[in-house]
Order: sequence, then C-alpha cells, then structure tokens
Amino acid sequence: MRCLLQIFAKYPEPGKVKTRLIPTLGAQRASELQMALLKDLLMRVHGVVDCELWGDAAADLPHYRCLIRDYSLGFRRQPDGDLGQRMEWAVASGLRRQRIPILVGSDCPLMSAEVIVSMMQVLGQEGVDAAMVPALDGGYVAMGLKIKHHSLFRGIEWGCDSVAGQTLLNMRRSGLVCEVLEPLFDIDTASDLHLLDDLRGAHHQHVIQWKNA
Repeated sequence: MRCLLQIFAKYPEPGKVKTRLIPTLGAQRASELQMALLKDLLMRVHGVVDCELWGDAAADLPHYRCLIRDYSLGFRRQPDGDLGQRMEWAVASGLRRQRIPILVGSDCPLMSAEVIVSMMQVLGQEGVDAAMVPALDGGYVAMGLKIKHHSLFRGIEWGCDSVAGQTLLNMRRSGLVCEVLEPLFDIDTASDLHLLDDLRGAHHQHVIQWKNA
C-alpha cells in the first residue's frame, strides 16, 4: 500500500491556535506563526507523498481554500473528540482507502521530505506495524501505522511529557512492533521559540519571513 500523509492543522484563527504562545507573541502573531509553519511543511513534502489536510473547520474558509488549491491537497474534517479519538478516526480512514497513514502536525520545522521518506521505508518493512518520530518534549511529531488497534490512542494523557512513552506502551501491550526514529523538536511554548533562530534556507522561507516581519 502507498503512504498517505495526514496533516492535522487547526484553522489559524487568532486566539484559537498556538494559545500557549499568545502571552509572548499575541494572538495575531501566534496564528501567523502556525500558518507559516504549515506552509513550510507543505512546501517541503509536496510531490514526495500524497497529502491531505485534516482541519477543524470547513474546507471553504479562506486559508484552507488557498492551501488546498496551492498544494493539491485532499481535505477531511476532523471529528469531535479528544486528540486520540481524532487520530484513531484518521488512521481508520486511511486504512479503509488502502493507504498507510502517516499522521503529522504542523509544529515541527524539521519535518522534512527525508524524514517522511525514512518513515515510508520503515513502514515498508515486513514485520513492522508502526513508525514514530518522537518530539524532544516527550510527545511525538509523526506516527505511521499499518494496522488499526482500538486501544492504541486511548488512556493517553495528551499534552504531558510522556505521550510517546504511553503510546509505545499501548503498542507493546497490543503486540505491535513500532520502529522509533530520531527525535525532533517542535514549537509549542515560548521556551521553544529560540529554536527558530537556527532555521535557514528556502525550506523555511515562511517562518523566516514571519520572523522578519
């Protein structure tokens, strides 16, 4: 089966996204950063793997509409429920269409075409059920799955520093084999913002423009 990159991204409405950054950046700048991160991600992976955007609002809203057009994206509306329930739904949706879903957010500036290709190679191996890219803060920035399991994303304390560990424990209990790749940082809190200073080159052009605005 071919892989499908499922990008979870809230609609960038000021005050409703990147809320932990609002005290430092303000609501407008925080929402603009989310959009810059998302555009850079789409630019990096465009043409490498089929992509679809999993949004929390209607596809015809202006920002979503432009992204869908500019990057030839499929679009799915996230269902109600916690993050685990929404991820479980997305995985099931991909597998029903005979695709191997790889779930990512838009918060990791180093999520590159090379990382996605590495995940696809791992997921193509016999005997491997899943691939994870952990985040340095204890979560994870990408998860690929070849099989749906009802308990995989349940009982997780979302937002804590042991999300990756709890998910891997669920996998082991379910008898699933998960390959864990090198961890990457993501941008969640004000203490992460300095990590953007090291970004260079065209693959980060929207974040660089945001920084210089």
